[in-house]
Amino acid sequence: MIVVLLLGCAEPAAPPATPTALAVTPLPAPLLLRRLSLDLRGTLPTLAELDAVEADPDAVGALRDTMLVDARLQERLVDVLAEQYLTRADRFTTDAAQFGLDEADTYAFVASAGEEPLRLAAWIAASGQPWTEVARSEYTLANDLLLSIWPLEAAPEAGDADLSGWRPARYTDARPAGGVVMTNGFAWRYSQAVYSRSHAAAVSDLFLCHDYFERPVEFDAASLLAQGELQAATREVPVCVSCHASLDPLAAALLGFYWYEMYDPEEVSHYHPERETLGPYVLGTTPAWYGQPLPSTAALGDALAGDPRFVPCAVERFATGLWRRPVDADDHAVLAELQVAFEAADLAVPALLAALTETDEYRAGGLAADAPSALGDRVATRRLLTAPQLADVVEQLTGFRWVESGWDQLDNDVIGYRLMVGGASPPTSNVTERDHGLTRALVLKRLARDAAATVVEAELETDAPAPRLFTGVDLDTTPADDAFDAQVQILCRQVWAERCDEAERGDLAALWSAVAQADGPAAAWASVVAAMLRDTRFWSY
Repeated sequence: MIVVLLLGCAEPAAPPATPTALAVTPLPAPLLLRRLSLDLRGTLPTLAELDAVEADPDAVGALRDTMLVDARLQERLVDVLAEQYLTRADRFTTDAAQFGLDEADTYAFVASAGEEPLRLAAWIAASGQPWTEVARSEYTLANDLLLSIWPLEAAPEAGDADLSGWRPARYTDARPAGGVVMTNGFAWRYSQAVYSRSHAAAVSDLFLCHDYFERPVEFDAASLLAQGELQAATREVPVCVSCHASLDPLAAALLGFYWYEMYDPEEVSHYHPERETLGPYVLGTTPAWYGQPLPSTAALGDALAGDPRFVPCAVERFATGLWRRPVDADDHAVLAELQVAFEAADLAVPALLAALTETDEYRAGGLAADAPSALGDRVATRRLLTAPQLADVVEQLTGFRWVESGWDQLDNDVIGYRLMVGGASPPTSNVTERDHGLTRALVLKRLARDAAATVVEAELETDAPAPRLFTGVDLDTTPADDAFDAQVQILCRQVWAERCDEAERGDLAALWSAVAQADGPAAAWASVVAAMLRDTRFWSY
């Protein structure tokens, strides 16, 4: 425990050529389009887009470029960044009731607080602003709920609301500009523990890729306890000093977030500039950035953005998000080329995303015959849909959103299943699973069943005016009708982005017939849709 407390005592630019080809086979154009659409828009491709790339595989590039200026990119980047920032949590030290909100607003409260830093970073990224704004911006993003409970005011001069009603805002409590680092959402997740050391460690890890927790630390715990004072140990025990010599001065620059009462909503929602000078008293040091003194917290953003590790770390973070794995030493050459493209575009993230989606790693659909065995453990040729992707795509296809008592069931673990479906659930689990498992299969079974029943009821039993799936059949259509086979083929392309061969269509028709005989045509169509949603080709990409 002591060791833990001491923290270890616009327009996309032309993508670069990948310097070293991987021993992989590329995805066919329709499946590559599906991957791009899911990663950049959070949606499945349309039938018209699939038609375009089937006719001309090179059309994928132009469609990708339209995705990079699509309004939905910002929403998707919120989810990509959430896997690394880990600010989405189910609970904070203060709750909705303490801010005068109704119990029914509890989910909206925790979701809004956790998403604030993600929304700001995604807005900067998707709009093509230099990525350094993530460390320097004088704005944040807020929705109506946060504007009503935090010291915020809308800043219409900075832009309009996004697709979910979030808009640029600024704090009115005299906190200095500092981008994500100075948001309440980031502070609530990281700042309070051990005099802002956790806040400082998170800044270092997320924006410099320097993780204090990964540094090797060995010492005699008994001798540490004998110090009598943990704070003194950070300045006197050599193995502790190796980390705290740089960590504590950074933490000292963040003490405006130090709260005397962490359960007081007024205390924790406001920044306290008068506490910026507490460093010498609580940490024994003044603010500094890795050896360079900081005159004030206001200088922190420039120090972070100007650090030589900042840009390479951004490349690593976005590569991790799109490659769906941590980067390693073998990626150095590719990452260096990506950094060149990023810097040539003045650190506009859409250009970096364009370059990333051109890499062999991103486009891999399988391993080449001569691929080394270790490559299969390293390269994700198929990726699991994340919890947010599952929720969004199922809603796109069927109109079903799994919500109970106001809580999105794939975005919480209070009464939901985010962790079971493989999502990170801070602070219980900070890892998004990359492998399919039993709990995920169980959640998918329930999700598929309810989604299929919803779309059948809406489109076949009550005749929806704008059907999502069933565009050519009704409850009287049977496998003997040509329209049935045509509808099944449409479903294959909508759900899987693939054309089903005659045998697959026959299997789905047989499933329909078996269920229809027992329970009727509505249940039969629901079974077909549920089976397709539970298929690997739907929940991976």
